[in-house]
Amino acid sequence: MANTKPTRTDRLLALLLSRKGGRVSLPEVQSAAGAQHGARLRELKDRGYMIENSMERVNGDVHSWYTLRAGPGETVPMFPIPERSPLSDDISRFEAARMRRCR
Repeated sequence: MANTKPTRTDRLLALLLSRKGGRVSLPEVQSAAGAQHGARLRELKDRGYMIENSMERVNGDVHSWYTLRAGPGETVPMFPIPERSPLSDDISRFEAARMRRCR
């Protein structure tokens, strides 16, 4: 039995999965995926992973992050509702009222 070493793509995927929905900085992505991180990200996207890139200018420097939004076959709401927001409270009240009517 051969000892198989994880590929750079495997390491990048493990990093993104460990922070699914959260941001992973460009230096972390480069550390996991190497200099050709763009090719590794393309491999994952081609396999069906939804990975978003975002950039911000901070004190004149550009900072870049990657976020894994969904895996193959998963769907992501276009406008996710935060767990605690006025809208989620309205939905909860709506659902409670609907459940009372259904009894």
